[in-house]
Amino acid sequence: MSTAVAGPTTRTTGRNPGLDAVCGLFASDWSPWQVVLYGLTWADYDRLLDARAAAGRKRVKIIYDRGMAEIYTPGGGSPRPDPVADPEGTAVTVGNRHERWKKLLARLLEAAALGFRAPLVGCGNVTLSRADLDRGLEPDECYYVRNAAAACAVRELDLRADPPPDLVVEIESTRTVADRLELYAALGVPEVWRYDGDRLRILLRAAGGAYVDAPAGLAFPRLTADLLGGYLARAGTVDDTARCLELFDWARALPPAPPPA
Repeated sequence: MSTAVAGPTTRTTGRNPGLDAVCGLFASDWSPWQVVLYGLTWADYDRLLDARAAAGRKRVKIIYDRGMAEIYTPGGGSPRPDPVADPEGTAVTVGNRHERWKKLLARLLEAAALGFRAPLVGCGNVTLSRADLDRGLEPDECYYVRNAAAACAVRELDLRADPPPDLVVEIESTRTVADRLELYAALGVPEVWRYDGDRLRILLRAAGGAYVDAPAGLAFPRLTADLLGGYLARAGTVDDTARCLELFDWARALPPAPPPA
């Protein structure tokens, strides 16, 4: 994967050449790459989001933190195929390890929620951003649980008025310059699950804003890191549906949980 770092906007032109270059890369370069830009504004971040959408590169991740933007592709691939036959640009390859872990962990969580008969609203990798905080990023998966009623309508989220997701899932297959946990803390996300292919960590936001390891989470206290880690460790031995049904049956057989405090 090629990497680059670009500085702030030039005083003479009032433009950021790195930003111009990245907006061009969205439409032209389908190889793996990573770029870090500095000296940006919120309007520049909006421009990056618009350029990504215009190029159909929805899988490219953008992390923005108070003037710094980190943009990276999830994989390489051949140039975009015929836009009529494939308007979503699915020729872009994505690492199978990352996608397998992401989908399996998401399916296990959702199967358990069904077994618990717990409210759940999934928002995928929606962009979580707030202009007043000058920060934004996309998780691998995110969910509303305690605040499911506030997010059940199919509409655009506005984190100035809407609560942040109750739970964020991150697969740690890519190292980033930006501290994503710090951004989640600033956005007020109470719980983050991180899985690196070997260990699942459940992180809860403490009173001071930092995340601390916990044996179980707030959204689903009965789902411990050890329990879920056992299901994840069996990858390759049974198919995903078999594992999800097993977890569903376990969750369904438990007595009803007391209502949250």
